[in-house]
Amino acid sequence: MSAGAFCPICHRLLATSQWNLQDFTACPNCQAPTRTLVFPAMVKPTSSVRPEPRNETEAGCFFHNNSRAENVCSSCGRFLCSLCTLTFGSQKLCPDCIYRRRRQSSEPLFRDQTVLFDNIALLLLVVPVLCLVYIYLGLIFSGFALAIVIIGWRQQRPLVPRSGYRFVLAAALSVIEGVGWIALVWLVVWLIQSHPTDFGL
Repeated sequence: MSAGAFCPICHRLLATSQWNLQDFTACPNCQAPTRTLVFPAMVKPTSSVRPEPRNETEAGCFFHNNSRAENVCSSCGRFLCSLCTLTFGSQKLCPDCIYRRRRQSSEPLFRDQTVLFDNIALLLLVVPVLCLVYIYLGLIFSGFALAIVIIGWRQQRPLVPRSGYRFVLAAALSVIEGVGWIALVWLVVWLIQSHPTDFGL
């Protein structure tokens, strides 16, 4: 399918002269009133990055020896052509350095996934109650959730800013569910001891 904007009625391609106008215009094919709003990037011409060839007196790219070096990698110092230069913030890096940094937990700019310990802790507290297994395994689940809160408080490295209220909520719920499970067990034991005949003892 061609890139562009299409009429919502007849699905024909609309001319770029009909994009981003203040008023409705008629579709050239079906005459339906249309108003098309597109991002400016759609009308911006794209240009392919072609590295310049180097002569004998110029430094060559580390990865493409016949291309002229235009930048230096901020991490390893390799000479890079325009094709191999990747900009991250104020740094210009080569593909190898980006590959290595993606595997380092100390580089948040290059991480593409993370473990959300706070969501895991909340899930461990909610699922047993919804699945009705809290009566049997409530103390175990609340203990696991509290351990995940303690571990995740320092280990969690979210990709976007994230408040700690989920950790606080998970910790409070784990304590409440743990104490509630102990109280429930104590109540059942007390009832059995107080009225053993009612339970067939």
